[in-house]
Amino acid sequence: MMLSTHMRSEYVDNSQFNSLIQLTGKIEATRSQMLWRATRADMQRYFAFSEKQKWNKKFKLTRREAAARFLSGKQPKKIKYIRPKEFYAKQSSQYYPKPGSSEGKIKTKIIGAKRVDKAFADMMKAIFSIGVGLEKLPHIKVKRTFK
Repeated sequence: MMLSTHMRSEYVDNSQFNSLIQLTGKIEATRSQMLWRATRADMQRYFAFSEKQKWNKKFKLTRREAAARFLSGKQPKKIKYIRPKEFYAKQSSQYYPKPGSSEGKIKTKIIGAKRVDKAFADMMKAIFSIGVGLEKLPHIKVKRTFK
């Protein structure tokens, strides 16, 4: 629950956060048991499939819950936000927190999510483009034997 609080839009950098969510989809698409060929059509199919496999869409979570579960390494399921009764303030309490009152006090940095997401996408593009340009090379038969 604490990590999910830190993932609110006012506390975190949105571009890094979006890259983190994109990364969940790319990893899940790689884990799937689908057969991929090194073609441009399959590359487009993979990236479209990875959009559907993002944790917030696949497991019907909020973006905050998906990011918190991914970063903590826990199973992707909904987070229970119900506080125990003993944590509730007494009715006679004079303290009423205002929404956004902790805006300057919490700061969360997600470092490297953009870079990892881009590197993962570049790696997948490189894998899918292995056979590109081979049709222009002359056909040479090469035999390799090992003893």
